[in-house]
Amino acid sequence: MSINIGEMPKIGFGLMRLPEKDGAIDIEQVSQMADAYMEAGFNYFDTAYVYHGGNSEKVVKEAIVKRFPRESFTIATKLPAWFLHSPEDRDKVFEEQLDRCGVDYFSTVSKTAITMIPTRSMTASTGALKRETKVRSGTSDSLSTVRPSFSCRSSISTLR
Repeated sequence: MSINIGEMPKIGFGLMRLPEKDGAIDIEQVSQMADAYMEAGFNYFDTAYVYHGGNSEKVVKEAIVKRFPRESFTIATKLPAWFLHSPEDRDKVFEEQLDRCGVDYFSTVSKTAITMIPTRSMTASTGALKRETKVRSGTSDSLSTVRPSFSCRSSISTLR
């Protein structure tokens, strides 16, 4: 299955709250959930650096990346703004995310909690990752269809 990143999926598989067994994420159950999701024709997985104390990204690797061809799904992730005080911080966290997920690139990267950082910083960070082709569409190295995004849980006046 080929992915057209320009077509937003109707249902995304969020990895923020996952089933647990004996105090750890239940990889077997998440794998079964991912199987059912993919078999239903969906392919958009959403994770973040801090979900489940960083373990959500490890689950992506085990339950999805190791089990499905990379071109068959998209992964969206989020950079935690409160950890990013410099471009070096951004690069370190981002490389850790790639490693945890077991991928060479993400389909979408957002910065979360942007109320904590200047907008210019958000644009510069995602732009740099985009130029390095660490954020791209699933079947192409072309960055023309990839749009870095942000996550904000604040007021409309803060967004403006």
